[in-house]
Amino acid sequence: MKARLDYDDLTVLAYRFKGDRICTAQRFAAYREALGDRFRGHELPDDPNPDVPRSSQPTSPTPTASSQFTW
Repeated sequence: MKARLDYDDLTVLAYRFKGDRICTAQRFAAYREALGDRFRGHELPDDPNPDVPRSSQPTSPTPTASSQFTW
């Protein structure tokens, strides 16, 4: 993969949440180690917006399209 990135002058742009249990910090570090400067990884905070008080953040998922209509 690194050879392809170098050959075509490509960069991998990746994001992960700091507390992500699937894409762990170790996995991100392995990508960084394997791909060098071709890997641009960014870690996002687990809290989507720390400046907004928890009480004003939505507590339920966004309604689906089918639940938005009354027949």
